[in-house]
Amino acid sequence: NNADDYQVLIKSGQPPTETDHDYQMTRKEPGFTQWSCRGVSLFFRVQLPNTVHKKSKYGVTLTEDNCVDKDYSIRCPGGWKDKGDGWCLPPKYYAGPCRKQNYFGEYNLGREYSNPSSKVYKILWAERCGADWPCKEVIGRQCMPDLQYVHKGVWHLTSCKDKEVCQMFTLAEEAKKDDWRMLLVEVPPTSAVAVEVGSVITLKAVNRFREQVAHDHKGTGVEDMLGKDEFTLAVKKGDIVEGEEWEWTNSFRGAAPYVELHNPLCDRFQKFFLGLYNNNKVGGSAKVGVTINRLATKQTKAADSRCKLSHIRGAPDYSKAAENEM
Repeated sequence: NNADDYQVLIKSGQPPTETDHDYQMTRKEPGFTQWSCRGVSLFFRVQLPNTVHKKSKYGVTLTEDNCVDKDYSIRCPGGWKDKGDGWCLPPKYYAGPCRKQNYFGEYNLGREYSNPSSKVYKILWAERCGADWPCKEVIGRQCMPDLQYVHKGVWHLTSCKDKEVCQMFTLAEEAKKDDWRMLLVEVPPTSAVAVEVGSVITLKAVNRFREQVAHDHKGTGVEDMLGKDEFTLAVKKGDIVEGEEWEWTNSFRGAAPYVELHNPLCDRFQKFFLGLYNNNKVGGSAKVGVTINRLATKQTKAADSRCKLSHIRGAPDYSKAAENEM
């Protein structure tokens, strides 16, 4: 044993122990990946063998990335050209220190970190040289949107599941206090969601409409009466700027107003403020449910492809990185 036979234990949220840790790094496995939709606290514990009785210096490099997993089975870093026989040609925009250290063929010296074709070697090379391998999955594609709402002047966060009612609200009749709610939907990177609002049918509501039908000699059915609720869903994209006059950019009105929200950004959530209004007149208080559905659209597919290239460090813009990938 020697000082090189170290191990690093890592755990999110609390200090790791030898029996309770999320990841372990060693000389043979010197890296790990931890992704989170909203950030995470990591605790590290560095251990040396009991036979080592001297001080040693170690460095830890943390790299922020918008990629869950990279494809190290590919020969060359993203944007680099495969020349064959293990050699890769860097793009013109690459300004890192490794323009000539570009061999990634098989060269086995018995240790994975010294074999240029291995995953471990490529991870270490990428950190030292400032280039990355193509991305398999962008983090944002793994995340659900957040829904917040204001109640008594305080924002409340609620967790949502795809295609299920995320939150229910009781709205007073139009022009009365509490006839509307302010909502905030934060859409993950490279994602699109649909927000839909609809009445929540309760026994009390059914009985109320039956009473109305009993006084209606036109023979209108309960189902028809239940469909007469009307709401407005107004939208404003971006943050609230202090002192700026508030103005909704779009609004949708109907029995079940629906809006699609798109976030083409690669590395952060996009905020959308929503105003949910009850348009029912006298006696028209309503209980409504807000549902959030994830969408697969042309915009999200294009953003996903572009953002898989955006992690290529050194590229002046995404389009040039894309040209080298094609």
